[in-house]
Amino acid sequence: MPTTLLRNMLRSMLRNKCSIAVTLALIYGCTGSTNNEDIVGQQAARVIRVIDGDTIETDLGIVRIIGIDTPEIDECGYREASERLSSLVEQKQVSLISDSTHNDKDEYDRLLRYIEIDQQDIGEMMIKEGFATVFPWFGGDRINAYSKIEVRENEAVAHCK
Repeated sequence: MPTTLLRNMLRSMLRNKCSIAVTLALIYGCTGSTNNEDIVGQQAARVIRVIDGDTIETDLGIVRIIGIDTPEIDECGYREASERLSSLVEQKQVSLISDSTHNDKDEYDRLLRYIEIDQQDIGEMMIKEGFATVFPWFGGDRINAYSKIEVRENEAVAHCK
């Protein structure tokens, strides 16, 4: 919103004795936040079970972790990735963080979210520890950061090669 227009709106509101809270809410709403995650939202959820290394079931529904990929059930490394994710999140309270570049759900009706516990990014941890690779086709706010930390030699599935 142009600065002049915003300034004129504020003057008009103050002349009409609008509350400061309303004025601040208008300013915040017009200027927005620079952090995409503040815009798109965060929800608390309880993890019921881990489906595989990049998918969990929560009390809010099935969640596919954005930006990572792990072996499927018939692939080498599936058990290791699934067990590691279980040790990190199963039966725990997590934060589900949506992404400004994604739809809310994928074609399988799964929620698309980043997952954090105590502000630690679970997808990032899975990549750093070699249980997941970056899934660039998903894109996302964190894909560049994930790409920088990706383990080049996936130790968890090195024996698969």
